[in-house]
Amino acid sequence: MSKYVSLNLDHGAKVIGKTNAWENILSLPVARSILERTGQIETPQDDWYKDGVAALIADISKWVGDVNWKILVEKTDGVIIRMGYSATYDQRWDDRYRNLSNVDKRGGYWKGGYWYYSTGVRWQTTVKLIADKLDTMPENFFQFFAIDVEKGYNQEGGTFRSHPYLIIDELTRLFPKIQFGFYFNADTWKTWLRQPAAWLEYPIWYAWYPWYPNTTQYPNFYRSTLTMDNCFLWQKSADGNRRGAEFGVSSRDIDLSWTRDSKSEFFLDWDIGDIVHPDPPIPPIPVEWPTEKLEEAYRLQMQSASIIDDLRKQGGVDL
Repeated sequence: MSKYVSLNLDHGAKVIGKTNAWENILSLPVARSILERTGQIETPQDDWYKDGVAALIADISKWVGDVNWKILVEKTDGVIIRMGYSATYDQRWDDRYRNLSNVDKRGGYWKGGYWYYSTGVRWQTTVKLIADKLDTMPENFFQFFAIDVEKGYNQEGGTFRSHPYLIIDELTRLFPKIQFGFYFNADTWKTWLRQPAAWLEYPIWYAWYPWYPNTTQYPNFYRSTLTMDNCFLWQKSADGNRRGAEFGVSSRDIDLSWTRDSKSEFFLDWDIGDIVHPDPPIPPIPVEWPTEKLEEAYRLQMQSASIIDDLRKQGGVDL
């Protein structure tokens, strides 16, 4: 069943109300402004981002400072750590990689990495910097690795639009066990990148903050080629959230992302942890049976349950 609902002018305001899918950030006036300009917008249901529904992924960059990994791992379903930026490795990369290597969370833990792209560095150099680190790691250590494409410290132009794609394409060839993709925000996608269709072939980690940009100033901003199906990971809580201590980092704030799919679907898609299949339900015993037949059926059920339990304790077959 889809986790998303389509909102339109007839019922959108009623669905969003005072509480909404975006952690009480998306106000009713903003929602109506978006709806009026686009006709309709697809947005998650109220329970989309809550614990136990979508997987929660923390972004660990140099800005978060010290990390208490025990708290961080306990509070999240995965992390995505920054390897470097421009032509420089992050100073704490080796320490964070070592700590992440020691994570052993029951049920599995998703691991991702990323590199902040710069137009001031040859794309071949960026590939080599990333590849040199990935070569020293187990080939299946990362499930995902992103090229972070933002306006900051960059220049607009053809290089900005084409080179990140070349980097991803080459890394995918070199490391086929890793899923490579992109990170960007709505502003970058619509303006400097100009919505390149080829990028949609790769997994996208998308920064979408409902309060930006102002829909009055940019009335057509949300007419985008991106849909929720294109983006598997959505960053929706960042600067100003004051949740750093809650997740074990020394910075005041921490960037948080939620998966598009439910946690169980997400872990299954990325082949994380042991997939536990529930026991098939025991068929109900018809109450109209005679007493002696009911007693026999109940006895057989209890005997079957006991046999299954014994086999599991002995490490027997997967039933």
